Amino acid sequence: IDAAMRELNDTGWMDNRLRLLVSFILTKVMLVDWREGALHFMKNLLDGEFVINTANWQWSAGVGVDTKPLRRYNLVKQSKIYDPQGIYIKKWVDELEGVPPEYIHEPHKMPIAVQENIGVRIGEDYPYPIVDLNKGYEEFVRRYKSLREKDSYDLII
Repeated sequence: IDAAMRELNDTGWMDNRLRLLVSFILTKVMLVDWREGALHFMKNLLDGEFVINTANWQWSAGVGVDTKPLRRYNLVKQSKIYDPQGIYIKKWVDELEGVPPEYIHEPHKMPIAVQENIGVRIGEDYPYPIVDLNKGYEEFVRRYKSLREKDSYDLII
């Protein structure tokens, strides 16, 4: 996610899969209103198109036309599948350039000895994760289900 956001902010571009993962993390883990992400993307994407961007963010946030609004993505698994050696990550996140492939997808799990050996201290040179993926998503599901239990559709805007 960090690499994708850096690429977007530097170049105005982000791969579609990464757009999906970023929107998932923002809306269903960090619990930020989808409109904030859509606005940031429209301001920064060179290929941004208002209707498509808006519909994609609504779909990803579970407020648009989607038969599976509780869809969940495993970001680490996606990263390992599509960037197994961490080449993309290392290109955009200079701080992690020396991280071995077995830790590049979750550098916060890298042993202190490895961190010292490569000169990257997690928490000092590169931050720990800012959210707990499981807890954030569980809170999203709780909120979503509580809205679904209400007897009124005027709660969903």
